[in-house]
Amino acid sequence: MQPEGTLANPLTSDGEDTVSTSSEDDNECDGAVVLHEDDRPEVPSFGNISVMNSNDIHFGNKTFYQGPVTIKQFLYANGKTTSDKSDSEVVLDATTLADSGLENPTFVNDNNTASEKTNAASKPAVQENSSGIVKGFRRLQKFFQENVVILVSLLAVLIVSLAILMVVLLLRHSPNPIEDDQITREKLDEQEKNTPVDSPIDPQANLTLPPKLKLVSRLEWLAQPPVQPANPLAVPVPYVIILHTATENCSSQAQCIFHVRFIQTFHIESRSWWDIGYNFLVGGDGEAYEGRGWKSEGAHTYGYNAKSIGIAFIGTFNSFKPPERQITACKQLIAKGVELGFIRKDYKLLAHRQLETTQSPGAALYEEMKTWEHWAKTP
Repeated sequence: MQPEGTLANPLTSDGEDTVSTSSEDDNECDGAVVLHEDDRPEVPSFGNISVMNSNDIHFGNKTFYQGPVTIKQFLYANGKTTSDKSDSEVVLDATTLADSGLENPTFVNDNNTASEKTNAASKPAVQENSSGIVKGFRRLQKFFQENVVILVSLLAVLIVSLAILMVVLLLRHSPNPIEDDQITREKLDEQEKNTPVDSPIDPQANLTLPPKLKLVSRLEWLAQPPVQPANPLAVPVPYVIILHTATENCSSQAQCIFHVRFIQTFHIESRSWWDIGYNFLVGGDGEAYEGRGWKSEGAHTYGYNAKSIGIAFIGTFNSFKPPERQITACKQLIAKGVELGFIRKDYKLLAHRQLETTQSPGAALYEEMKTWEHWAKTP
C-alpha cells in the first residue's frame, strides 16, 4: 500500500521529467513568439498511473515563458505539418496562415476578435479584383478634369462645323427664283429657235417658220464616219433633185435625228454604200440635216449623182404634202446653196420620179413641187 499523494509509477521511462524554457532567441512573427516543434525523435511514454487523493497533478513536460505571451492555434487539415519547411522557418503572411488551416470547432471567439481577423485576411483578394476598375475610373475622371477645356473646345468646334455644313447644303439645294426664271427663259428661247413642238404633222397647219435656216451638222446628229471618202462633186451643179425617205414622218429634232441615223445605217450596212446616200435631208421639225454635204457626190439618182444635189424629205408623202416649215426649210437650203456657189443660179428642179421608175418623192409632194420656181418638166 503506497502512501497518499504519491505516484504508482515514475513520470517517464527514465524516471525524469523535462522542463522547457523560452528565451529571447526564439523567432518572432509580428511581435509574437513562434513556438518550434519538438524535434526529439522519441515521445515520452507513460505506463499505468494511479493517482489518489492528490491535487495539481501534471504529466509530461512543462514550458515556462518569461514576459507577455500570445498563443495562436493552427489546425492542419491532414493533421501533419508540412515537411518541406525547416523548423526555424517563420511564416510571416497572415493570409497564408489563415488559408492553410481549419477552424477549431471548440474555439470560442472573444468578442468576435478571431472572426474579424479572418475576414480581414480574406478582404485583400476582393479588393485586388476591384482595384483595377477603381483605378481606371479614377484615371479617366482625372483625365476629364485636367482636359475639360480642350474637350469643350473640340465639342464646340464640331458643333459649329456641322452647323456650317448644314447651312451650305441647304443653300445649295434651295431654289433660287431669279436663277430658275433665267434658266427657264433660256430653255424656252433655245426651244423656240431650234426645237419645234413635238406634235403630229398636219398638212393644213399654218405654223410659224423660223427666221433662218437651221442646219444640223453630221457631228450634231452623231453620224458614222464614211467607209471611204466619196468622190468630189463638181460645183456649181445644174440640178437639184427632190426625194423622200419613204419612212415615218418626224416632227421633233430627236425624232428626225433618229431617222437620219437609221437611214445612214441602212445605206451602209444593207446597201453597202460608203455613207448615207443623200446630200441633205429636211425634217418635219423645220431643220435641215447634213448628209454628204455640198462638196461630195451623192448616191441617190443613177446617172445624176455627179451633177446634182439630192435633197430628201424625211417621211412618206404619197397622200399628203409635207408641212409648210419642212417645205420652207428645203427652199431655204436651195437658196443657201446658190448663195454659197454650190448650185447654179439657173438650176433645174427635178423630182426623183422624173428620172427613175419610182414613186419618190410621193404624189402629194410632186404636185407641190410643180408650183416652185425652177421646176423643170424635163431635164
